[in-house]
Amino acid sequence: MRLPETIVELAGVGAGAAALSYGAGWVVFVALAKWRMLDVPNARSSHWRPTPRGGGLGIMATFLGATALLAAVTGVWTAWLVCGTVGGLAFVSFWDDRVALSWRVRLGGHLVAAALGALWLRPDTGAASWWLVPLLVLLLAGHANAFNFMDGINGLAGGQAVVAALGLAVLAVGREGAVVHPAGVLAVVLAGAAAGFLPHNFPRARMFMGDVGSVPIGFALMLLSAWLARDRGLSAWVPLLAIQSGFILDAGLTLARRWWRGESVQEAHREHFYQRLVRSGWTHPAATGSFLAVSSGVSAAALALAWSDRAPGWTIAVSVSAWGVYFGICEAIFRAKHRN
Repeated sequence: MRLPETIVELAGVGAGAAALSYGAGWVVFVALAKWRMLDVPNARSSHWRPTPRGGGLGIMATFLGATALLAAVTGVWTAWLVCGTVGGLAFVSFWDDRVALSWRVRLGGHLVAAALGALWLRPDTGAASWWLVPLLVLLLAGHANAFNFMDGINGLAGGQAVVAALGLAVLAVGREGAVVHPAGVLAVVLAGAAAGFLPHNFPRARMFMGDVGSVPIGFALMLLSAWLARDRGLSAWVPLLAIQSGFILDAGLTLARRWWRGESVQEAHREHFYQRLVRSGWTHPAATGSFLAVSSGVSAAALALAWSDRAPGWTIAVSVSAWGVYFGICEAIFRAKHRN
């Protein structure tokens, strides 16, 4: 059985994933209410009423089911790796949503999954490839956590999952216009599954994605990127990271700022740039929309530059400049609002 290749076939895959995820969301919502898995607001929250968390179960059920099906019918062993590592993280993260696991257990799960993915997907550059394994572990585990950190307002994590996954799928398209890599097909599934969840979370949140959604989605996006980059070459990492640069830079700069101030980088907070917009009076749809608009623009530019074979420096410059301007505007709005 062959992979879907044409745009029409891929559109059908994405639409099917969206429909399954949306339908699963209703079942998940009832289960979360029964299990009393509620996110109770506190001083650091961006919501004001108890809301079920763990809605990412529907996304994961859709994505993992499709991944297992692809692995079974095509015999692509790397798809089983994706299914096992992402599924394992989803399991650990679900229990964290239920009983609040210690950070050591969570980190251990992240590192085990990242190590398995890095060892399997390390770049084929001879002996030097082993030196790249720790860097890939850091990317995989770091992006899983960055996605979790950024899941703080309605629609942001789900919307970014759609933007990044679609960008990854476009990068998997061959010059003849057909998707020629399994990672691209799974990226379409992930984009569809995330899109199917969005009506449950945006513009008003019936339920939250929870760690069971944000952590494995962030991990899956970077794992699929590693799979594609392994087969396309190290240069593919530049556009792949560019389409995911918003979450990486926001999380990284915020943690660096807190560390510089001597504040704990493990405690929950409201210092991310998108949170500063909300604290300045912006609605969730406005803050989410502005972030995703920049993310979509950066992704489109990165894809265009990749397809025109421009030097990687152009992609890096465009990505860093666009996000630098956006973060600067967020900071200016926040300081103007809270000036004494």
